Amino acid sequence: MRCFSTGQNKETLATIAAIPSNVHPNNMIYSVNEGSIFGPLKCTASCSPPCTFRWVGPVSMINSSELIIDNAALIDNGTYQCEATNTMGSSKGHSDIIINYGPKQVILSPNETSYEFNEDSDVPNVTCTADCQPDCTFTWITPNDEVLSTEILSLTEIQRNQAGIYQCNASNVVVNMVSNDVTISVRCTYSYQCVIINYKQQEFKTEAQITTDIFIED
Repeated sequence: MRCFSTGQNKETLATIAAIPSNVHPNNMIYSVNEGSIFGPLKCTASCSPPCTFRWVGPVSMINSSELIIDNAALIDNGTYQCEATNTMGSSKGHSDIIINYGPKQVILSPNETSYEFNEDSDVPNVTCTADCQPDCTFTWITPNDEVLSTEILSLTEIQRNQAGIYQCNASNVVVNMVSNDVTISVRCTYSYQCVIINYKQQEFKTEAQITTDIFIED
């Protein structure tokens, strides 16, 4: 703060010292994708005398007015405090940084990857979940390439033509798709040919090997 005083012969300029004010940013929310670079985010304030600045985060302290996060990781998620300090005191501003991340894996519940049922049986629900920020969307892909926009696979009175691999896909704005599979085989009521599909999943890539069994019931 500055104060001007004018007299008959001269003008005087006085500077009034004060605690820093108007710290920015404050009460802000920022988001960054995992593995990306965030910043620089500059901390500013009204200071007289001049301020020094530092950032205090969940795992580190930076003696600078600029906050930069290289290769953002989940440990960087949290509240960041911008602190402006001069000889009169200090003031703080707070901001939250949210680290967005995609699903690493799709978890099935029940935790089974292969089922076998008699024809016309009801299949217990299979639910797929994943840890995501923001939340994932889920789809099931049936052996007939039908897309079901749900995390719950529900099949009633299953028929032989429904046997095969059911793939649950999880995705959000960070990761396009991660999947897990359930193999369902159907025991035919009569002497029909039923297909059992075995799969091998490696990371995000699925290889399928098709074998054929014949089930005969008297």
